[in-house]
Amino acid sequence: MGGWREIELGCVATMSKGIAYGSENYCDEGEGYIFITLKCIAKSGGFSRRGIKFYKGYVPDNMKLRSGDLLLANTDLTRAGDVVGCPILLPDLGSEQPVTMSMDLSKLVLNENEVDREFLYYYLMTDRVRRFMKDHSSGSTVLHLQTSKVPSLKLKIPENKTEQKIIAVILSRVDRAIELTEALIAKQQRLKTGLMQKLLTKGIDEHGNIRSEATHEFKDSPLGRIPKDWEIRKLTQVAEYQNGGAFPSAEYGNAGIPLLRPGNLPNDDFVVWDNAHTIFLPVHWAQLAMEYIVGEGELVMNLTAQSLEEQFLGRVCMTPPGTRCLLNQRIARIRAKQSHLPYLFWAFKGNFFRQQIDRLTQGTKVQHIYNSNLEAILLAFPKSSDEQTLIADILFAHSSNIRVEKTYRETLQTIKTGLMQDLLTGRVSVSSLLRTQPITTQA
Repeated sequence: MGGWREIELGCVATMSKGIAYGSENYCDEGEGYIFITLKCIAKSGGFSRRGIKFYKGYVPDNMKLRSGDLLLANTDLTRAGDVVGCPILLPDLGSEQPVTMSMDLSKLVLNENEVDREFLYYYLMTDRVRRFMKDHSSGSTVLHLQTSKVPSLKLKIPENKTEQKIIAVILSRVDRAIELTEALIAKQQRLKTGLMQKLLTKGIDEHGNIRSEATHEFKDSPLGRIPKDWEIRKLTQVAEYQNGGAFPSAEYGNAGIPLLRPGNLPNDDFVVWDNAHTIFLPVHWAQLAMEYIVGEGELVMNLTAQSLEEQFLGRVCMTPPGTRCLLNQRIARIRAKQSHLPYLFWAFKGNFFRQQIDRLTQGTKVQHIYNSNLEAILLAFPKSSDEQTLIADILFAHSSNIRVEKTYRETLQTIKTGLMQDLLTGRVSVSSLLRTQPITTQA
């Protein structure tokens, strides 16, 4: 459609830093201003509602925000610099309450005749810009962006603003598909969580209905009310557990066997291998390590908490197909003694188990599960193996549906990454897209 030109960010935008504040400026939801904080910026860019707070201090007119404003992170609490310099486009928050932002962010005030706001938003998430932002940040525990250097960031943008808009529309449509998929995943997870808690405390009767105390007999138990035909068993009665090994960190590398660590146990049903360490064991270690080899379809439990808020302690996952890894000392392998494995997996996800883990950590600074703790764990079991199987099958089906949606989301994210690399560098022209499929510039 046209050529591209190189300009500095300072030629098309100015930066305006947010409000200095203290904890005394916070107020309750619905009072004062909606306060956009650093935690509103997701890793690598994009908006997250989890960081919203509320502010009751004075706000000058130039610090009052509108939906569509382009904001940038000035600081970062992550060691890898995943947030510093990342952008967000402020969405419509669905409230008439005024909005402002903290000093950890800056607003970019644009020359709208030169650059499209949404195009610039995506451009600021490219790898080249991310490197620039990290290179111009400093600090040990908290990274601070050298905001005086940001205007010197060189941009290579289409001269034709319509081309900028088309690129932004293409990327925003993929983003919208990702958002809808994430909303569907969140909905399915809520449904699964609600169903899981009902099934793991009330079970299913012979007619396929979830029991209730209005229509079925229940009884008191050490864990609370359970169906009359259920029983309480100690974990040691239904499973064996084995702690992992302490392997020399000096042997970590890019080759060898994966080492299963707490970070590989997500808030999910299956182990993930993102950022997994691998370890190459010398000959004298190899035989010792055999007892710590974990295969597919095994249950593993995290014994060390990194964050109680995330309920990390006691998290149980299943190893996916094709797994062959070593068990870290902070992970335990759980093996069912009989045919309880599918139901046992879900029993570890229920409130009865979670409440016992939470009691173990009350008033403690270091959260760790010891073997003596596991010996005290109680689980509620249906006496009928058929009911155990049915409960597990229902929950695995819901889990499978969620995994399908997560795979689709990952596919969309891969598509977006590819499009950003092609369209935001000029490597691929949008002209061919316009010839094959008309695209309106109205997102």
